[in-house]
Amino acid sequence: MSDLFKNLPREIMAPVKGERMVFRITAEDTNGTYTEFDHFIAPGQGFSPTHMHETQTQKWEVVSGTAAYLVEGVEKTAKTGDRVVIPPGKFHIDPYNQTGSDELHLRRTISPEGGSQLFFTTWFVLACADSFDLKHPGYQFEPLPIAVLVHMLPAKSYTTDLPVWMQKIAIPVGALVGWLLGKRARYPELEQKYFATK
Repeated sequence: MSDLFKNLPREIMAPVKGERMVFRITAEDTNGTYTEFDHFIAPGQGFSPTHMHETQTQKWEVVSGTAAYLVEGVEKTAKTGDRVVIPPGKFHIDPYNQTGSDELHLRRTISPEGGSQLFFTTWFVLACADSFDLKHPGYQFEPLPIAVLVHMLPAKSYTTDLPVWMQKIAIPVGALVGWLLGKRARYPELEQKYFATK
C-alpha cells in the first residue's frame, strides 16, 4: 500500500458541509479489501454530485434518522434499520439528510476500499480550506485539485457532467495540469490543522 494511503485521520469533519465521518475499519486494517465508517449528516446536508463507481459496491445501514438518496434517477428514502446496496456501475447520489431537525447516522461500507478514505479526507480538507463550496447541490469547486485526487485513486468514479469516455481523458490531463500547478491528492499539514489524527 502506497504511503499516500497510510496514517489517514480516523475522524474527519467539514463543518461547512455539516458532516462527520469516523472510520471504524480502514484500508490499512483490511489491506484495501474494504472500509467501514460511521457517517453523521446534519439536517439539510450531505448532498453529492450524481456519480458512479466502476468497481466499488457501497452498502449502508441507517442507524438513526431518514436518508434520501438517488439511484439511476429514482429518488428513494431509507429509515432507521433499513439497509441499502449500490452495486458498481449504477449512477447515484450518496445518502443525504433532508429531514427536519434530526441528525442522520449511517454505518457505511465500501468494497473494495479503492482510496475512499483518502478521497473523503481530502474532500473535507478542501471544504474546510474554502477551496470549494459544499453548501448546496451542484457544488462549485476548483476542478484541478479534484482531478489530481481522483486520478490517484485505485477505484475510478465518474459523474454525469460529461460522458464517461470524455472523463477518462479529461481527468488524467487535468491531474497533470493540477500537479504542475502544485495541487496534490493529500494535504497532511491541513489534516493536522483541521482533524484530530488518530
